[in-house]
Amino acid sequence: MKTPIVCPKCHGPLLSTEVQLRTGASIWKKTCANKIDHVFTCLTKIGDDDTVDLIGIMINRDVQLRANWDFTRRQIKVHKGKPDLKLNGLDIPWFEPDLDQYDKLVDKIKKYVIFS
Repeated sequence: MKTPIVCPKCHGPLLSTEVQLRTGASIWKKTCANKIDHVFTCLTKIGDDDTVDLIGIMINRDVQLRANWDFTRRQIKVHKGKPDLKLNGLDIPWFEPDLDQYDKLVDKIKKYVIFS
């Protein structure tokens, strides 16, 4: 999946921040600059905008429900609050996120949580 340039929810710019991993490697953390009513985060390798490693979105702000797509492991985890290193939470079946229809994507995750 190609790294988005703008936030799929509000179409605002994504701010890039270099983050140092525990392994010593550096990655780009791209976050929405306008995050008033939503959270969108994307992790990529520095210099490689054609490969997304992780995408995270907020599903429900009131209960801090989030969903993370781990493209390396091909896993989707839904969890409350900030994830720990093991990403404990609810596993849902893998599918590629359709960022062009952000609100439908959030609704799809909510349905998986309700019926799991």
